[in-house]
Amino acid sequence: MEKFSVKKPFTVLVAVIMVLMLGFVSVTKMKTNLLPDVSTPYLMVVTVYPGASPERVESEVSDVLQNALTVPGVEKITATSAENYSLLLMKFVDDTDMNSALVQVSNKLDQAKSDLPDTALTPSVIQYSMNMNAFMTVAVSREGSSVYELSDFIKNTMTPYVQRKGGVSSVSSSGLVEKLVQVQLNQDKIDEIMPRKLKDRPEVIPAGNRNLAFIGPFVELEGDVVFTVETSVRTAMIAVYRMLHLDRPITPLFQGQYDIRMVNVALKTLLGKDKIEVSDLPKVNPLKLPQTMHEIVNAINQIPPVSEYYSERKENQKAWLCENAADALPIRCQFVP
Repeated sequence: MEKFSVKKPFTVLVAVIMVLMLGFVSVTKMKTNLLPDVSTPYLMVVTVYPGASPERVESEVSDVLQNALTVPGVEKITATSAENYSLLLMKFVDDTDMNSALVQVSNKLDQAKSDLPDTALTPSVIQYSMNMNAFMTVAVSREGSSVYELSDFIKNTMTPYVQRKGGVSSVSSSGLVEKLVQVQLNQDKIDEIMPRKLKDRPEVIPAGNRNLAFIGPFVELEGDVVFTVETSVRTAMIAVYRMLHLDRPITPLFQGQYDIRMVNVALKTLLGKDKIEVSDLPKVNPLKLPQTMHEIVNAINQIPPVSEYYSERKENQKAWLCENAADALPIRCQFVP
Protein backbone atom coordinates (compact mmCIF):
# COMPACT_ATOMS: atom_id res chain seq x y z
CA MET A 1 0.00 0.00 0.00
CA GLU A 2 2.86 2.37 0.79
CA LYS A 3 4.62 1.55 -2.49
CA PHE A 4 1.37 2.14 -4.40
CA SER A 5 0.93 5.53 -2.75
CA VAL A 6 4.49 6.54 -3.62
CA LYS A 7 4.26 5.35 -7.21
CA LYS A 8 0.80 6.86 -7.90
CA PRO A 9 0.39 9.92 -5.67
CA PHE A 10 -2.12 11.55 -8.01
CA THR A 11 -4.54 8.62 -7.78
CA VAL A 12 -4.36 8.62 -4.02
CA LEU A 13 -4.96 12.38 -3.91
CA VAL A 14 -8.04 12.07 -6.11
CA ALA A 15 -9.41 9.27 -3.92
CA VAL A 16 -8.92 11.32 -0.76
CA ILE A 17 -10.64 14.33 -2.32
CA MET A 18 -13.61 12.18 -3.40
CA VAL A 19 -13.96 10.73 0.09
CA LEU A 20 -13.93 14.22 1.61
CA MET A 21 -16.50 15.46 -0.87
CA LEU A 22 -18.80 12.50 -0.27
CA GLY A 23 -18.45 12.96 3.47
CA PHE A 24 -19.30 16.66 3.18
CA VAL A 25 -22.36 15.95 1.05
CA SER A 26 -23.53 13.21 3.43
CA VAL A 27 -23.19 15.46 6.46
CA THR A 28 -25.15 18.29 4.86
CA LYS A 29 -27.92 16.02 3.55
CA MET A 30 -28.29 13.81 6.62
CA LYS A 31 -31.45 14.39 8.72
CA THR A 32 -31.03 14.24 12.45
CA ASN A 33 -33.66 13.16 14.96
CA LEU A 34 -33.01 12.87 18.64
CA LEU A 35 -35.83 10.35 19.03
CA PRO A 36 -36.49 8.67 15.68
CA ASP A 37 -39.81 6.91 15.14
CA VAL A 38 -38.97 3.24 15.44
CA SER A 39 -41.82 0.75 15.29
CA THR A 40 -41.70 -1.73 18.17
CA PRO A 41 -43.99 -4.76 18.60
CA TYR A 42 -45.36 -3.76 22.01
CA LEU A 43 -48.77 -2.79 23.38
CA MET A 44 -49.55 -1.53 26.87
CA VAL A 45 -52.88 -2.01 28.65
CA VAL A 46 -53.45 0.30 31.62
CA THR A 47 -56.40 -0.16 34.00
CA VAL A 48 -57.05 2.14 36.96
CA TYR A 49 -58.70 0.52 40.00
CA PRO A 50 -59.13 3.30 42.61
CA GLY A 51 -58.57 2.36 46.23
CA ALA A 52 -57.48 -1.24 45.51
CA SER A 53 -54.43 -2.89 47.01
CA PRO A 54 -51.83 -4.58 44.75
CA GLU A 55 -53.21 -7.98 45.73
CA ARG A 56 -56.75 -7.05 44.68
CA VAL A 57 -55.48 -5.44 41.47
CA GLU A 58 -53.62 -8.64 40.58
CA SER A 59 -56.48 -11.05 41.30
CA GLU A 60 -59.42 -8.94 40.06
CA VAL A 61 -57.85 -7.07 37.12
CA SER A 62 -54.43 -8.29 35.94
CA ASP A 63 -55.24 -12.01 35.98
CA VAL A 64 -58.62 -11.44 34.34
CA LEU A 65 -57.14 -9.40 31.49
CA GLN A 66 -54.25 -11.80 30.97
CA ASN A 67 -56.68 -14.67 30.46
CA ALA A 68 -58.87 -12.58 28.16
CA LEU A 69 -56.15 -11.17 25.89
CA THR A 70 -55.63 -14.28 23.76
CA VAL A 71 -54.61 -12.49 20.56
CA PRO A 72 -52.66 -14.10 17.66
CA GLY A 73 -49.02 -13.03 17.53
CA VAL A 74 -48.57 -12.44 21.27
CA GLU A 75 -45.17 -13.68 22.37
CA LYS A 76 -45.22 -12.62 26.00
CA ILE A 77 -47.39 -10.68 28.49
CA THR A 78 -45.78 -9.02 31.50
CA ALA A 79 -48.18 -7.84 34.21
CA THR A 80 -47.44 -5.21 36.84
CA SER A 81 -49.97 -4.87 39.65
CA ALA A 82 -49.56 -1.83 41.87
CA GLU A 83 -51.80 0.10 44.21
CA ASN A 84 -54.72 1.61 42.27
CA TYR A 85 -53.67 0.42 38.80
CA SER A 86 -52.67 -2.52 36.59
CA LEU A 87 -50.16 -2.41 33.70
CA LEU A 88 -49.89 -5.15 31.09
CA LEU A 89 -47.01 -5.06 28.58
CA MET A 90 -47.75 -7.25 25.54
CA LYS A 91 -44.84 -8.27 23.30
CA PHE A 92 -45.65 -9.45 19.77
CA VAL A 93 -43.50 -11.25 17.22
CA ASP A 94 -41.43 -8.94 14.99
CA ASP A 95 -43.48 -9.26 11.79
CA THR A 96 -46.86 -8.56 13.48
CA ASP A 97 -49.13 -5.88 12.00
CA MET A 98 -49.45 -3.65 15.06
CA ASN A 99 -52.48 -1.75 13.73
CA SER A 100 -54.40 -5.00 13.39
CA ALA A 101 -53.15 -6.17 16.78
CA LEU A 102 -54.35 -2.89 18.35
CA VAL A 103 -57.86 -3.45 17.00
CA GLN A 104 -57.96 -7.05 18.21
CA VAL A 105 -56.78 -6.14 21.70
CA SER A 106 -59.38 -3.34 21.92
CA ASN A 107 -62.14 -5.80 20.99
CA LYS A 108 -60.95 -8.27 23.64
CA LEU A 109 -60.95 -5.52 26.26
CA ASP A 110 -64.53 -4.56 25.39
CA GLN A 111 -65.59 -8.19 25.92
CA ALA A 112 -63.75 -8.40 29.26
CA LYS A 113 -65.33 -5.25 30.77
CA SER A 114 -68.15 -7.21 32.39
CA ASP A 115 -65.64 -9.41 34.27
CA LEU A 116 -63.91 -6.44 35.91
CA PRO A 117 -64.99 -4.83 39.21
CA ASP A 118 -67.63 -2.11 38.98
CA THR A 119 -65.30 0.53 40.43
CA ALA A 120 -62.49 -0.23 37.97
CA LEU A 121 -62.15 2.27 35.14
CA THR A 122 -62.26 1.29 31.48
CA PRO A 123 -58.92 -0.25 30.38
CA SER A 124 -56.93 1.82 27.89
CA VAL A 125 -54.57 0.32 25.32
CA ILE A 126 -51.48 2.23 24.15
CA GLN A 127 -49.14 1.34 21.29
CA TYR A 128 -45.59 1.50 22.58
CA SER A 129 -42.99 3.39 20.54
CA MET A 130 -39.52 4.84 21.04
CA ASN A 131 -41.04 8.32 21.24
CA MET A 132 -42.58 7.34 24.54
CA ASN A 133 -39.14 7.25 26.13
CA ALA A 134 -39.26 11.03 26.50
CA PHE A 135 -41.17 10.80 29.74
CA MET A 136 -40.49 10.00 33.34
CA THR A 137 -42.67 7.88 35.57
CA VAL A 138 -42.70 8.70 39.26
CA ALA A 139 -44.38 6.60 41.93
CA VAL A 140 -45.37 8.64 44.97
CA SER A 141 -45.91 7.32 48.47
CA ARG A 142 -46.32 9.19 51.73
CA GLU A 143 -45.96 7.48 55.06
CA GLY A 144 -48.84 8.07 57.42
CA SER A 145 -51.19 9.45 54.77
CA SER A 146 -54.41 7.86 53.62
CA VAL A 147 -55.12 7.26 49.95
CA TYR A 148 -57.36 10.33 49.91
CA GLU A 149 -54.72 12.57 51.48
CA LEU A 150 -52.08 11.25 49.07
CA SER A 151 -54.33 11.87 46.06
CA ASP A 152 -55.04 15.41 47.25
CA PHE A 153 -51.30 16.07 47.73
CA ILE A 154 -50.44 14.85 44.21
CA LYS A 155 -53.27 16.74 42.57
CA ASN A 156 -53.01 20.10 44.34
CA THR A 157 -49.32 20.31 45.32
CA MET A 158 -47.02 18.01 43.40
CA THR A 159 -48.54 18.21 39.91
CA PRO A 160 -48.56 22.06 39.75
CA TYR A 161 -44.97 22.12 41.09
CA VAL A 162 -43.67 19.75 38.38
CA GLN A 163 -45.57 21.56 35.61
CA ARG A 164 -43.72 24.80 36.42
CA LYS A 165 -40.34 23.18 35.80
CA GLY A 166 -38.54 24.03 32.56
CA GLY A 167 -38.76 21.49 29.75
CA VAL A 168 -41.89 19.82 31.12
CA SER A 169 -44.61 19.64 28.48
CA SER A 170 -47.39 18.06 30.51
CA VAL A 171 -48.00 16.07 33.67
CA SER A 172 -50.66 13.40 34.03
CA SER A 173 -51.62 11.42 37.11
CA SER A 174 -53.21 8.01 37.40
CA GLY A 175 -54.59 6.06 40.31
CA LEU A 176 -55.91 9.11 42.16
CA VAL A 177 -58.93 8.57 44.37
CA GLU A 178 -61.59 11.19 44.91
CA LYS A 179 -63.68 11.20 48.06
CA LEU A 180 -67.41 10.89 47.44
CA VAL A 181 -70.00 11.81 50.03
CA GLN A 182 -73.23 9.83 49.93
CA VAL A 183 -76.10 11.24 51.98
CA GLN A 184 -78.78 8.75 53.00
CA LEU A 185 -81.76 10.21 54.79
CA ASN A 186 -83.22 8.55 57.85
CA GLN A 187 -86.95 8.25 57.27
CA ASP A 188 -87.65 7.89 61.00
CA LYS A 189 -85.88 11.18 61.71
CA ILE A 190 -87.76 12.87 58.87
CA ASP A 191 -91.05 11.67 60.31
CA GLU A 192 -90.05 13.13 63.68
CA ILE A 193 -89.33 16.53 62.13
CA MET A 194 -92.19 16.58 59.61
CA PRO A 195 -94.97 14.36 60.97
CA ARG A 196 -98.16 14.01 58.93
CA LYS A 197 -101.29 14.19 61.00
CA LEU A 198 -104.98 14.64 60.39
CA LYS A 199 -105.84 18.33 59.88
CA ASP A 200 -102.16 19.26 59.43
CA ARG A 201 -102.97 21.38 56.36
CA PRO A 202 -104.61 24.82 56.55
CA GLU A 203 -108.28 25.35 55.86
CA VAL A 204 -109.29 27.01 52.60
CA ILE A 205 -110.39 30.04 54.60
CA PRO A 206 -108.68 30.00 58.01
CA ALA A 207 -110.88 30.81 60.97
CA GLY A 208 -111.29 34.54 61.54
CA ASN A 209 -110.10 35.60 58.08
CA ARG A 210 -112.20 37.65 55.67
CA ASN A 211 -109.72 38.42 52.90
CA LEU A 212 -107.30 35.44 52.98
CA ALA A 213 -107.81 32.04 51.39
CA PHE A 214 -105.64 29.12 50.36
CA ILE A 215 -106.29 27.33 47.08
CA GLY A 216 -104.64 24.30 45.54
CA PRO A 217 -104.17 20.67 46.59
CA PHE A 218 -102.27 21.40 49.84
CA VAL A 219 -105.22 22.55 51.91
CA GLU A 220 -107.65 20.70 54.14
CA LEU A 221 -110.82 19.52 52.45
CA GLU A 222 -113.31 17.57 54.47
CA GLY A 223 -113.84 14.14 53.00
CA ASP A 224 -111.06 14.52 50.43
CA VAL A 225 -108.94 11.37 50.02
CA VAL A 226 -106.94 12.06 46.83
CA PHE A 227 -105.19 14.95 45.04
CA THR A 228 -106.82 15.66 41.69
CA VAL A 229 -107.22 18.54 39.27
CA GLU A 230 -110.73 18.92 40.66
CA THR A 231 -109.21 19.63 44.08
CA SER A 232 -107.68 22.92 42.93
CA VAL A 233 -110.91 23.97 41.25
CA ARG A 234 -112.93 23.02 44.33
CA THR A 235 -110.77 25.08 46.69
CA ALA A 236 -111.09 28.09 44.40
CA MET A 237 -114.88 27.68 44.32
CA ILE A 238 -115.01 27.44 48.12
CA ALA A 239 -112.86 30.55 48.54
CA VAL A 240 -114.82 32.68 46.05
CA TYR A 241 -118.32 31.55 47.05
CA ARG A 242 -117.76 31.94 50.80
CA MET A 243 -115.79 35.21 50.71
CA LEU A 244 -118.29 36.81 48.31
CA HIS A 245 -121.24 35.25 50.16
CA LEU A 246 -122.54 33.55 47.01
CA ASP A 247 -125.26 30.98 47.56
CA ARG A 248 -123.88 28.53 45.05
CA PRO A 249 -123.78 24.74 45.55
CA ILE A 250 -120.43 22.95 45.44
CA THR A 251 -120.37 19.48 43.92
CA PRO A 252 -119.78 16.90 46.67
CA LEU A 253 -116.55 14.95 46.69
CA PHE A 254 -116.54 11.40 45.40
CA GLN A 255 -116.41 9.18 48.47
CA GLY A 256 -114.01 6.65 47.02
CA GLN A 257 -113.16 5.16 50.41
CA TYR A 258 -116.70 3.73 50.55
CA ASP A 259 -116.51 2.14 47.10
CA ILE A 260 -115.36 -1.47 47.38
CA ARG A 261 -113.94 -1.25 43.84
CA MET A 262 -111.71 1.68 44.82
CA VAL A 263 -110.64 -0.11 48.01
CA ASN A 264 -109.73 -3.15 45.93
CA VAL A 265 -107.59 -1.07 43.55
CA ALA A 266 -105.92 0.78 46.44
CA LEU A 267 -105.07 -2.47 48.23
CA LYS A 268 -103.53 -3.98 45.08
CA THR A 269 -101.50 -0.81 44.54
CA LEU A 270 -100.17 -0.85 48.11
CA LEU A 271 -99.23 -4.53 47.85
CA GLY A 272 -97.82 -4.12 44.34
CA LYS A 273 -99.79 -7.11 43.07
CA ASP A 274 -102.40 -7.75 40.41
CA LYS A 275 -104.19 -10.35 42.52
CA ILE A 276 -104.71 -10.49 46.28
CA GLU A 277 -103.93 -13.79 47.99
CA VAL A 278 -105.17 -15.03 51.33
CA SER A 279 -101.62 -14.75 52.68
CA ASP A 280 -101.70 -10.99 51.98
CA LEU A 281 -104.50 -10.43 54.48
CA PRO A 282 -103.58 -9.59 58.08
CA LYS A 283 -103.66 -12.41 60.58
CA VAL A 284 -106.51 -12.29 63.10
CA ASN A 285 -106.16 -13.52 66.64
CA PRO A 286 -108.82 -16.26 67.09
CA LEU A 287 -109.52 -14.98 70.58
CA LYS A 288 -110.33 -11.52 69.20
CA LEU A 289 -112.31 -12.77 66.19
CA PRO A 290 -115.79 -11.85 67.61
CA GLN A 291 -114.57 -8.36 68.48
CA THR A 292 -113.02 -7.94 65.02
CA MET A 293 -116.23 -9.03 63.28
CA HIS A 294 -118.23 -6.60 65.44
CA GLU A 295 -115.93 -3.72 64.42
CA ILE A 296 -116.26 -4.65 60.74
CA VAL A 297 -120.07 -4.68 60.96
CA ASN A 298 -120.11 -1.27 62.68
CA ALA A 299 -117.83 0.17 60.00
CA ILE A 300 -120.07 -1.17 57.23
CA ASN A 301 -123.18 0.28 58.86
CA GLN A 302 -121.57 3.74 58.96
CA ILE A 303 -121.10 3.83 55.17
CA PRO A 304 -123.69 6.20 53.66
CA PRO A 305 -126.07 4.69 51.09
CA VAL A 306 -124.70 5.04 47.59
CA SER A 307 -128.09 6.00 46.19
CA GLU A 308 -128.40 8.97 48.57
CA TYR A 309 -124.87 10.12 47.82
CA TYR A 310 -125.27 10.10 44.05
CA SER A 311 -128.77 11.60 44.34
CA GLU A 312 -127.38 14.56 46.32
CA ARG A 313 -124.53 14.99 43.84
CA LYS A 314 -126.93 14.89 40.88
CA GLU A 315 -129.39 17.37 42.41
CA ASN A 316 -126.59 19.85 43.21
CA GLN A 317 -125.29 19.68 39.65
CA LYS A 318 -128.81 20.18 38.24
CA ALA A 319 -129.42 23.15 40.53
CA TRP A 320 -126.26 24.90 39.36
CA LEU A 321 -127.07 24.25 35.69
CA CYS A 322 -130.62 25.55 36.06
CA GLU A 323 -129.32 28.73 37.64
CA ASN A 324 -126.52 29.47 35.19
CA ALA A 325 -127.41 27.80 31.88
CA ALA A 326 -131.18 27.25 31.85
CA ASP A 327 -131.63 28.48 28.28
CA ALA A 328 -129.17 25.96 26.88
CA LEU A 329 -130.54 22.94 28.75
CA PRO A 330 -132.84 20.32 27.22
CA ILE A 331 -134.60 20.01 30.61
CA ARG A 332 -137.14 22.09 32.46
CA CYS A 333 -136.02 23.69 35.70
CA GLN A 334 -138.98 23.46 38.03
CA PHE A 335 -137.26 24.01 41.38
CA VAL A 336 -135.17 26.62 43.09
CA PRO A 337 -131.85 25.41 44.59
